[in-house]
This record gives sequence, C-alpha cells and structure tokens, in this order.
Amino acid sequence: GSLVAAAGVARTAGALAPAPYEWASSFMGEDLDAKWAFWTQPDPSEGAVTYVDQETAIQEGMITASEDRIFMSIGQGAVSDGSGRPSVRLESREVFHSGLFIVGLDHIPTGCGTWPALWMYGEDALHVWPRWGEYDIIEAVHNTSRVMTSLHTDPHCDQSAVQPGRDFLGKWQEGTMSNDADSCHNLAPDQYYNQGCPQTGPSNSVGQGFNAAGGGTYAAEWDPE
Repeated sequence: GSLVAAAGVARTAGALAPAPYEWASSFMGEDLDAKWAFWTQPDPSEGAVTYVDQETAIQEGMITASEDRIFMSIGQGAVSDGSGRPSVRLESREVFHSGLFIVGLDHIPTGCGTWPALWMYGEDALHVWPRWGEYDIIEAVHNTSRVMTSLHTDPHCDQSAVQPGRDFLGKWQEGTMSNDADSCHNLAPDQYYNQGCPQTGPSNSVGQGFNAAGGGTYAAEWDPE
C-alpha cells in the first residue's frame, strides 16, 4: 500500500522492515518530489476541500520541508461559496507490503471542520478499494481529543476477539445497534456505511492536549503474517 498524509506537521517519519527491524526508508528532506506525490483529484470522502498541486502548495505557503521537518497546512485565504478549502494530500511514491511505520508529530490540526489523517491503502484497476484494504493510523476529526485508528476491508475481517483494556487502550466505536464496531467490512450489517473497525484511543492522543504537550510519536506495524 501507499502511505498517505493529509494536513499535519511531521517531525520524523520512516518505515522499517519486519522483525528483526532494519531501517528502510525516510520521508524527510527538502526534495518533496522524490518521496511524495501530490494528490489533486476530488476528495473521495466528499469533504469541503480542494487538494492542490505541489507548485500551488509551495506558492501559497501550505507546505515547506527541511531535513527534519515537513509542515503542511490548509490555504489561509477566503473561500468562495461552493468551493473547497485548499489543502494538501500526499501519497508516498514507494509502495509497501509490510513494515513498522513511525511518525513524530509536533502539532496536529484541531477544531471544527478539520480532519488530519495518516493512512495506508492499496488499489489498482483489478483490485478496487477496499479489496486490498485500508489502514487508518491517525484520524482526528473536529475537536476530538482521542485518535481514531481503523481498518476498512472486504468481508471476513472480524476483530471481535480483540478486547479493549486487554489488547489496546481505548475502546471500539459503536455500530448502529450500540454494538462494538469490530467488523472491518465496510458494509457490515450492524455498522454504519464504511465505518470499518474504528478504535478510539486514549485521551489527549490528538487535539489541544496533544499539541500543548509538544506533540508525540505514533508507531504502526503492518505484519501480514
């Protein structure tokens, strides 16, 4: 899958191969074009956003890069009625099939209308999403103080054996019947459309508390075995 980032501030990022872990890739550096492709298609989630190309993002001050930081932001100008807020969505040029992915974040946008995210997904003409799945590592919608981490898949990805408090901090989000949304199938009958299997993380894992503490580090392991 490709690594995708939208509207965040990255301090360090990299990918490690499966155990024993060895450093494989870094996504830092001033040459953005070497590591990242700018997504400029309409937002699949139909948000009030317009993703811009690299030239526009640089000209408008929406992205800057150094050896150890990438800054991403929305456009700051006025937006006419019916237009989406200019924003940046990046996809890694490198494709992964497993690994340990680490990102350090100084600041994650928060507030009404924000939806910063870091996720992985795979798709081609013969394998339409979500056939190859989607792994949402970080999602922070609106003013939430708790990160949401999810999987989106075809049928038969049942996570009901994974128990809150024992296997992860936080809890499952609720489905349509006040049940745990622990089926990752995007069309699960007792869950909202495309809900997947979202876990709600600990307090201050995103939001104002996360930013006030100077940010933090996320690690996500993808082990097909």
